[in-house]
Order: sequence, then structure tokens, then C-alpha cells
Amino acid sequence: MVSLHLLQMQTVTTSAAPAAPATPTNLVASGISTSKIRITWNDVATTENRYELFRSNNTNANYILVATLAANSATYTDSALFANAIYYYKVKAVSTSAGPSAYSNEDSALTGNNPPVITDLTSRTARYGVTTTIAVTASDENGRWVIIQNSERPCLCNIYR
Repeated sequence: MVSLHLLQMQTVTTSAAPAAPATPTNLVASGISTSKIRITWNDVATTENRYELFRSNNTNANYILVATLAANSATYTDSALFANAIYYYKVKAVSTSAGPSAYSNEDSALTGNNPPVITDLTSRTARYGVTTTIAVTASDENGRWVIIQNSERPCLCNIYR
């Protein structure tokens, strides 16, 4: 006995892949201390599950993921940074079903410089008509210029570097 099996063909149409989230806009990085930078952006995505923030030190190359943030985030404060250094940032929205958006614009910020170290000055007096030398030294750990000014009046002195 011969048995026949009939195969029935069906056409199946799948839904289109979901669109990636909208790209974050207007990213701005601002140095707020010697060790912190605040990054803000416009959250224009409606389908993101998270944001990924990337940072690069001193150039806008070799970015690394520095933070994964919740959906609807629009700000982050990056801390424990080096003083007097430039950091570059960019962000993207990520959807678990549709993948990532394009990167936002890049922006950079400079952390503040540490204050200079000035030698401790003891109380000195100077007499009219007599030259008195008071040694003052100041240094900056980052090698920047240090300018010393006299805010007392009258300023009858010369300051040499």
C-alpha cells in the first residue's frame, strides 16, 4: 500500500525590524571642578532602554564606555578625573530590540587646574629708604604659569620671575 502525504505551502510575512532609537542631540560637556565634568544632552528617543556614554582622554579618538544610564537620562557627572585635562564625550541611545542609535555630537571639556603652592611667608617689615628682599616662591604641579600680584596698597615693589 502506498501512502500519499500532501504538503501545504504557506506564505509567512514577518514584521519589519523596529527602528533604532532617535539619536541624542545637543551634547554639552562642562568642567565643574578639578576632578569633575558634567555632560548633558537632549533625550529625544522614545524607544530606548538605556544610554551609553563614551569618553576619550586628550583626543577625540579611542573612546571607551564610561557609563550605562537608564532610559530617559539626560545628564551625567563624570568624576575622579585628572586636573587640568581635556576629556571628549559622545552618547548613544540603545534599544534591546532595535539596537543602538547613531552617536550624538562630540563635545570636550577641561577640568579645572589645581591651585598653586606658595611658600609660607612670615611677617616682614620694611623701612622707608631701605631695600628689603622677601623671597616668594610658587609652583604649579601642572607646570602652568603662576602670577603673583600685590593686592595691598601702596605697591612699592617689583616682582620678578
